[in-house]
Amino acid sequence: PYIKANYLLRAVFVPAGNHEIRMVFEPEVIEKGKMISMSAFGIFLLLSVGGFLKFRRKTIAKNTEN
Repeated sequence: PYIKANYLLRAVFVPAGNHEIRMVFEPEVIEKGKMISMSAFGIFLLLSVGGFLKFRRKTIAKNTEN
């Protein structure tokens, strides 16, 4: 059970001894946002590399014609 320690902080009563306490706040919206951001970045990279390769291929073909 959490105990209110301060306006923003929480506390946990722990008896004497060796303990490991982990308080984690991992909202689902953060994970979804991370996946959307990574997907958008991946698409951006693919389009950037594809555009560069197309431009380079066009430039090389133009130079070989001359």
